[in-house]
Amino acid sequence: MRTIQLLASCVSLSLVACGGLLPGAPVPPAPAGPSHPPTSEAEWPRLEATAHDLITSAGTTAVGKPERIVNQGFTAEKSIAVEANTCYELALAWGFPRKASVSFSYGTSPKGEPVNGQLGGRTVMLPASSGVVKLCADHEGEATLLISALDANGAMANNELLEYALQVGKHPETKAETTARRERERADAAAGKAKVESNIAEAKAREERRRAETAQVVQSQCGPCRDAYRSCQVSRARTPRTGVTYGADTSCENEYQGCQFKFGGDEQQNGAWPCGAPDR
Repeated sequence: MRTIQLLASCVSLSLVACGGLLPGAPVPPAPAGPSHPPTSEAEWPRLEATAHDLITSAGTTAVGKPERIVNQGFTAEKSIAVEANTCYELALAWGFPRKASVSFSYGTSPKGEPVNGQLGGRTVMLPASSGVVKLCADHEGEATLLISALDANGAMANNELLEYALQVGKHPETKAETTARRERERADAAAGKAKVESNIAEAKAREERRRAETAQVVQSQCGPCRDAYRSCQVSRARTPRTGVTYGADTSCENEYQGCQFKFGGDEQQNGAWPCGAPDR
C-alpha cells in the first residue's frame, strides 16, 4: 500500500524527482557543458605572453602585467580604470578555437560625466584566438569590457568556459587627435543609429504587409462565419429556450468568434473581430 501511495506522490509531484523509482520517465537534458577543458597553469603563460606581445609590437605602452579573465556562462567581464583624453588597446588571447564578441559598457566619471558617450555598447568581433580592441576616454572613470564566445552559427555560446588573458596598453591623445577621434565617433554613432532606425522601419513595414495580407485572407473567408451565425440565430428563434435565456445570443457569438479563429482570425486590433461584429 505504501508503495502505491509513493508512486502516486511521484506522479503528482515530478517524474524526475522519483529517479529510479519510475524507470523510463523522461528526464530534461542537462545544459551543454563547456567546449573545452580548463586552461592549464602551463598554458596560461603562453596566452599572457601573446597578449603582451600584441600590445608592445604596436608600439603601445603596456599597463601592468597581463591579467586573467575567467567565467563560465554567456559573458565574462572586466572593469578597467581609464584616464581622460587617453586611448587604450586591450589585447586578448585565449586557448580555445572560438571567435569572440567584445563590447563595452561605459560608466561615468566622478563628476557624473560619461567616460565616452559615443561608444557605449559598441561591439567588436575578434577571430580565434587573439585580437586587440581599442577604446578612448574623454573623461576619467571606468569602462567595462564584456566578452562572449561565439558558436559555429555566430550566436553567443551558452555555458561556455570563458578564459582570456588580457593585456592593457595605453597612449595619450593630442588635442588634434581627440578632436578628430570625436568626429569619427559621432559619425559612426550617427551611422549606427540610422542603420538601427532603418532596420526598425523595415521590420514595421514587413509586419504591416503581413497584417494586410492576413486581413485579405481573413476577409475572404468571413462569409461562411456570417452564414453560420445567421443560421444559429434562426435556429434559436425557432426553438426558444425555457427559463433564463440571456446566454443564447452569447453562444451564437462565441461560435461566430470561434469560426474566425479556425482560419487564423484574431482580436489584435482593439478587441475587434476580424470579420466585424456579427449581424444582430
